[in-house]
Amino acid sequence: MNVNIKRITIPQHLLLLAGLVACVMGKVSLWWLVAPYIGWFFVGFFGFNIFYHRFISHSSFKTHRIIEVIGVYLGLLAGRGSPLFMANVHTPLHHAYSDTDKDPHSPIHGFWHAYILWQNKPVSFQRSQIKRIYKDKVFKFYSDHYFKIFWATAIILGLIDWRIMVFGMMGGGVLQGHFEAIVQTFAHMPGYGTQDCDTGDNSRNLRGLYNAVTLGSGLHNNHHFRAGSYSYKVKPDDFDVATHVIEWIAIPGSLRNGRNIPSS
Repeated sequence: MNVNIKRITIPQHLLLLAGLVACVMGKVSLWWLVAPYIGWFFVGFFGFNIFYHRFISHSSFKTHRIIEVIGVYLGLLAGRGSPLFMANVHTPLHHAYSDTDKDPHSPIHGFWHAYILWQNKPVSFQRSQIKRIYKDKVFKFYSDHYFKIFWATAIILGLIDWRIMVFGMMGGGVLQGHFEAIVQTFAHMPGYGTQDCDTGDNSRNLRGLYNAVTLGSGLHNNHHFRAGSYSYKVKPDDFDVATHVIEWIAIPGSLRNGRNIPSS
């Protein structure tokens, strides 16, 4: 079994489940059920979607150092892997070989493979992508000590208030994991969503409720159409909150709109 699944994904779910049981038994206020989404906003939306994905994987914008250090740290707390892991898997494998045998999490290998089991299959290191992480001392430190940082933060939050740790951090990470898994499966399966842009793969846009709840992550076909872009907006009315957040925090002149899919 994948180390991340054993050390983080399973404990995340068990801790959140314990919290939900406490709510059902009346030991904790039901208002704490709002906390997982608030937690997701920080670790999933801001940390993972903006910094792990658009900043680390696609280099689609630049921002001030303190913001990127905090942003990548929050992305780490989603518990989806280290910055090195994200840089290694996403652009050089998923985008370069989307929906082929070399795509590590395409549903062409099966639904559950795309949803979670793909993590049990080892992937090769893509040196051209990870050298940026190795050159950055902070991001390398995050990657080298990923598990320690994750659980040290959980312990600190737990000492402050165990409910913040369980519902906020763990709950936010669980939501990010399932939001991400939905994209990896349904947003790459014919018969779901819409394919508004010709990308040469099976990527789809999951509009409607899913895109609203995830603040724009459902525009996956748009993202594959312009993988290097900081924005998922193709049509003027496309809903992508991250576009506006990035425009606010980015260094002027650093925003990218082109594609950065490496050739095979």
